[in-house]
Amino acid sequence: ADSIVEMVSFAVANSASLAVADSFSAANSAFSAARADSVVAMASFAVANSASLAAADSFTAANSAFSAARADSVVAMASFAVANSASLAAADSCTAATSAFSAAKADSIVEMVSFAVA
Repeated sequence: ADSIVEMVSFAVANSASLAVADSFSAANSAFSAARADSVVAMASFAVANSASLAAADSFTAANSAFSAARADSVVAMASFAVANSASLAAADSCTAATSAFSAAKADSIVEMVSFAVA
């Protein structure tokens, strides 16, 4: 009778132990699945981060190119301002020469008329 009681007690304890083992196995499976999902998520993040870094590098390169073009534009505008100033000075000189020629032409006409009269 004692042996039967002990066997029943053992069966109950063994059943509880098996239930704990099953619970642990289920928790371990859930952890393994979560870990696998975490590895996939980290790989996805690594890909996205790499793309983000490539985009940032591309932006930096474009910004550098824009800065260089802007500097070239400033140099070109300064050159244009110098050339424009020289062009305006030449135009003023041409205007002055035209005025002098017109005055000399008028004097010449007056002299020719005076000569014709004389």
